[in-house]
Amino acid sequence: MTKTFLGFALAGAIGMALTPNDAAAQSAWRTIHSDSRMTVALDTTRIRTGAEGSHVVFVRWDYATARRAESRRDYTRLVQQVQLKCSPIRIKRIGTTLYSAQGRVVEELPVVSRRKLANMAWDPPRAGSEGARVYPVLCQALTRRPVRG
Repeated sequence: MTKTFLGFALAGAIGMALTPNDAAAQSAWRTIHSDSRMTVALDTTRIRTGAEGSHVVFVRWDYATARRAESRRDYTRLVQQVQLKCSPIRIKRIGTTLYSAQGRVVEELPVVSRRKLANMAWDPPRAGSEGARVYPVLCQALTRRPVRG
């Protein structure tokens, strides 16, 4: 009886240690830009800083009106994982998921491998684009964030 109890207690302790904490698993989106056409937020729980000073981040773009994907389906949310250099601003797109107004996945571009990412060119945001307006604000948010230990 005691062996059985200890076995269940040990199994429970191991299970609790291996189960991710729900609070830690939740994204914490911080709005970094908002206007009448879109709201852009940064997931503050999934920011990684690279050795060369770049940042790997998840950015959520919520649009006021639907947009048309290459698949010819409408979407109102784009969640994008990017690697970003801030001086000068350069981007590598790692992965993208588009969502409908109902929250269903419309289109998902697979995450690129580390090897492919290493060989990708750093692209500047296109002049006059939404990215040209948003990425400088994103860089400001990244440089102002507190250092985590």
